[in-house]
Amino acid sequence: MAARNERSSYSQSPSLGHLDSKQVVILLFYLTVSTAFLSFPALVMAKAGNAGWLSMVLSAGFGYAGLWGWIRWSETTTNKTFVPALRETLGRLFGDFVALLVFSYLISSAAFLARVFSGGTVIGLLPEVPIEVLQGTLVIVSAFGAWLGLEPVARTGVVLAPVIALSLAVVLLASYRLLDVRHIFPFWGLGPLAVAKQGFHGAGIFANMAALVILKGYTRNPELPRVAGMWGMSLGALFMILTTFVVAAAFPYPESARHLFPLGVLARSIILGKFLQRLEALFTFSWFLSIAVYLAIAFVLSLIVFSQLSDSQTVRPYVFPVSSLAFGLGLIPSSIVHTVALLDAVYAWGGNPVLWLGWVLYLISRLVNRKRSAHTGAEADTIQDGKGKGAGDGGKPADQGRPGQ
Repeated sequence: MAARNERSSYSQSPSLGHLDSKQVVILLFYLTVSTAFLSFPALVMAKAGNAGWLSMVLSAGFGYAGLWGWIRWSETTTNKTFVPALRETLGRLFGDFVALLVFSYLISSAAFLARVFSGGTVIGLLPEVPIEVLQGTLVIVSAFGAWLGLEPVARTGVVLAPVIALSLAVVLLASYRLLDVRHIFPFWGLGPLAVAKQGFHGAGIFANMAALVILKGYTRNPELPRVAGMWGMSLGALFMILTTFVVAAAFPYPESARHLFPLGVLARSIILGKFLQRLEALFTFSWFLSIAVYLAIAFVLSLIVFSQLSDSQTVRPYVFPVSSLAFGLGLIPSSIVHTVALLDAVYAWGGNPVLWLGWVLYLISRLVNRKRSAHTGAEADTIQDGKGKGAGDGGKPADQGRPGQ
């Protein structure tokens, strides 16, 4: 009975494929580490000084705590996909409202991230190319991946993950000539309070770990979220901490806070001989692939949420509107500096609520289930006293309702 209800509930979600544990870990890895290529390390340095890497360690700790809340809530709604689970916990009105907020966060963060990367590419490599062309190309490639489905995006991510990780590792290791341990002192940077504030402020960068619950209906193993979530979070946090530490050690403060793309500056400093020049172009190309996969994942997650909100059985009709919305949002800021500021605000004021939302949902779910259990028990006793039958004695199972509700 339980297995049948579980299959019926999951059947309400669009058929996008099924993921194994390795694919889920890789998807979560992309959702975090793709921001390391951009200005996020510099933003951390600007607010915490040369102790920004300590703030990143603290942010990772908050990320683990927030992820655990999502996992605990997911375990209380094992046979429900994302939006039906929200409706069960919060009711139809508030559940749809929260789902719409998550959808807005996914689209806005993806749009501004695409604009920041396109602007950085124009500044560093292609100054004569209009930024709209690069951003449009990035969105079109990602939208096509989302149109193909979740499983093709996951397989592409698995194939490209070693290339992305290697490009990051090469830049971080090859920058050893620029590292100076004295740059990370004084140890507390702008002070313990500034480090702690930035640690909490920057934890929103890990809000995309909530994707674990959105992907729950597309995994082969129902026990997957706990293990895959921790692995994906650990890989993303490791690269973010290492990147921030290398930037802090390579550039003295406040210079470390002035580079919009510090990793690109480090890549430009790598020289392997006159026949291997401008290696940053190669790294930028690999990072383009990483951002494209990130956007494809964000589009698929947004489409899943939107299709469940509309009680639809398909996502493909929404690919063009959603990708067009992301493209338009990315063009709103007047400059790349304003876009960086907006992206930071989205992570801080949108990402942090999403990160901690899992714990709120878990506590509400426990309270609702406890009240429901008490009410059902009292009602069953009353019926049994009057009729001699319980809630499931009439030939129709009591838990057999409309699937996915």
